Amino acid sequence: MIIMLKNILKNKSGNSLIEIMCAISIFVVLIGLTLSIFKSTIESQKNAIAEQNTQENMRFLFEIISKEIRGAQVMEGDCNAFIGVASDKKIYYINGGVLYFKNKDSECVVYYVDGSDDFIIERDNGIGALPVTPNDIKVTNLDFFVEDNDIGVLPDAKIQPRVTIKIEVEAVGAYKQHTIMQTTVSSRRYE
Repeated sequence: MIIMLKNILKNKSGNSLIEIMCAISIFVVLIGLTLSIFKSTIESQKNAIAEQNTQENMRFLFEIISKEIRGAQVMEGDCNAFIGVASDKKIYYINGGVLYFKNKDSECVVYYVDGSDDFIIERDNGIGALPVTPNDIKVTNLDFFVEDNDIGVLPDAKIQPRVTIKIEVEAVGAYKQHTIMQTTVSSRRYE
């Protein structure tokens, strides 16, 4: 028993305050690094989801407008009052960032961005202007480029009428994603 008591008294190996503080400091640093990596992963995931939603909304918008632009008809002066200028013998007409045409239902149509940064489709059917971009997307820039013949004026020119649409959008909210998308749509009208 005395030997055992001597062994216990000799074995005074404990941890000093400095050793405990070092261990706690290393633990806090490791936890801090782990949390910052976790937080940045979550932020990256939220940004990726915002980008994916923006692109999905823009693909849907392009699908809507491409279908209508493909079916455009020649304007024979019937859209002059709606457009405000003479647009005879044209399939597409642009004025600044605004695209005018006559759709397959013989409605005069205009595409533009309004003051609240929404993409607007307006038809002369009495319904009025309809915003087609969701509330979480803001259109920052919209450009139309038209390649079109004056139908019947240049009989030797064989350009298929087409519209190139370039749109820049930004997701509204905490995760602002700036996206630029472009597509070219050709008319199905052939001469």
